[in-house]
Amino acid sequence: MGFIILILNISTWWSSLDVNYQTVIISGCISFFILGLGFIISEAIRRYNKSTELTQYKQFIEEWVTESYQVLDEYISSLQEFSDDIKNNKDLNIPKWTSSIIHFSQINKIPLERYADIYIFGIKHKDYKEKRIQLMNFIYQLEYLEKIQSLIMDRYNEYIKHSEEIMNEWNNCCMNLLNVYSNINYKDNPEAEHFYRLFKNAIDKSSNCSNLDIWESEYIQPTLDEMKKLNPSPASILFKIAIHTRDLSYVIEKHYNFNKYSNVFAGNAADLKTSRGIIDNFKNYFDNKKIKRYCK
Repeated sequence: MGFIILILNISTWWSSLDVNYQTVIISGCISFFILGLGFIISEAIRRYNKSTELTQYKQFIEEWVTESYQVLDEYISSLQEFSDDIKNNKDLNIPKWTSSIIHFSQINKIPLERYADIYIFGIKHKDYKEKRIQLMNFIYQLEYLEKIQSLIMDRYNEYIKHSEEIMNEWNNCCMNLLNVYSNINYKDNPEAEHFYRLFKNAIDKSSNCSNLDIWESEYIQPTLDEMKKLNPSPASILFKIAIHTRDLSYVIEKHYNFNKYSNVFAGNAADLKTSRGIIDNFKNYFDNKKIKRYCK
């Protein structure tokens, strides 16, 4: 009843107004309505465009992850194989390693707040806590993967450097022995000729003088065993041969100890597998979750 009375009062008030006032009021209401409608439409368009943009970003991130999987898997596999080669290396030659590189230049262009727009506020799913956990885990892994490549390469270069030092040390020891054998008067030192034949036999059988198994079995161990029996005097040629031969055995021991460096690369490979698993969880969690049609 009150509402009807209100309508009648407004109707009476409207009838009592001058036509010019009525025109002004109507024009104002229409302008206000058009302004409001324009704002609503422009806001709807803005939100729709943002939704489209976030969808494209999400699609790009998912494609980047999928494409990076292959590179990451190859990287892990090659690193594990390199680690195994080092562990079982009985050769002074340095095992080969071909590393793949994951490129971050494009994905690094995405601002951090854009990730929040996509995966926290843009996704229809309302479990904000779980979305934040998954997103932060993913971002941490991106940072880790980018840094670990440089760290692994530093360790690789360090390994190469020390391997070359061991190889140079080995070459020096071999040259010292060769100089000794080259300057021996075998008529005066007939016993030394036997050790020279062992030395020459190891060189002939070992590829590039680097096969350590052959050197140990064909020259070093037989020579050291026989030297213990002969017990040469410090002033003799045989004593010099024994000293330089023992130096070779020390280099081999150093080489085998250095092979434990494989644990470093094996640990890196294991960490990369863990990182891949975390990224996989992120991808699987958001795979079927869609961006809202209209995002704020």
